[in-house]
Amino acid sequence: MHTPPSTPTAPTNPASRAVVELGAGAALPSLVAAMQPAAPALVVVTDYPDDAILGNLRQNVARNEAAYAPGCTVRCEGYEWSQPLDPLM
Repeated sequence: MHTPPSTPTAPTNPASRAVVELGAGAALPSLVAAMQPAAPALVVVTDYPDDAILGNLRQNVARNEAAYAPGCTVRCEGYEWSQPLDPLM
């Protein structure tokens, strides 16, 4: 049996990570991630850059803001697939 030499002994700190949801729709996975006790520091919720779509998305994010874990920021952004991800972060 081979054991890799750098097997982690503990999970990495989720507070130092970011989550990007592409094509979020109602943003349920992002909202659930933001509500976890070990939520990431940043959750970026994206969908097609259309006013109606993003308006609904922003309402869902705002409606649930009180339930986010301390230190977790949730942002909504318009995003067209195949574009660079750098502006989202």
